[in-house]
Amino acid sequence: MDKAPGPGFLSTVTPLLLESQQLTRQLVTALSRLSTSEYVTVPGSRSTLDTLTATVASAALVTTHLAQAISVNPLIGVSLPGAAVDEEAVRQARETDAESGIVECLAEALHDLDLTATCCSYSATSIGRALERAEAAMPLPKLNAKQATALEGLAQGEGRRYEDSFGRQTKVYVSGGPPSIRPPSPSSRSTAWSRSRPTLPTAGARG
Repeated sequence: MDKAPGPGFLSTVTPLLLESQQLTRQLVTALSRLSTSEYVTVPGSRSTLDTLTATVASAALVTTHLAQAISVNPLIGVSLPGAAVDEEAVRQARETDAESGIVECLAEALHDLDLTATCCSYSATSIGRALERAEAAMPLPKLNAKQATALEGLAQGEGRRYEDSFGRQTKVYVSGGPPSIRPPSPSSRSTAWSRSRPTLPTAGARG
């Protein structure tokens, strides 16, 4: 990374500052979602949320240090008209004074960035382990003999699906379940209706 003061340094550090802002935004979003989720009921979640809160501050400090590096970075310019100054001597003096400040700001930004990465890794590991412990401690549902038999039959591919005549209710049975009751086809329903209704006399049959 070019640490030499001047316009070149500004072009180099600007993308880093924008990325640090994006990192802070993502951490705040993750913290907000976790704080309003069921994760808060998991044992050990409090310390993880506290760590994430501190991580947001560390990421924001990275942005602050990079902004400070920009503020001490001298850009090319000239003095007011009429000032009897050696412009080249002034430029060199400003760059010399700014160099140590830039190095210090970058070192602090790197330190806070490392801290942010460490906290993110710790938080991710803690969340994963907490969820594993919560799932392991969750009691399994107790099945009766009929449910156990049905699950075993489904596992062996013996299940069959049945729907009512309107297709609004679906049931799954294993072997030994009720026989398949299929709704009559539209043609059969119309035939049954025509057979059951009375025969009306035609116009030619009157009299």
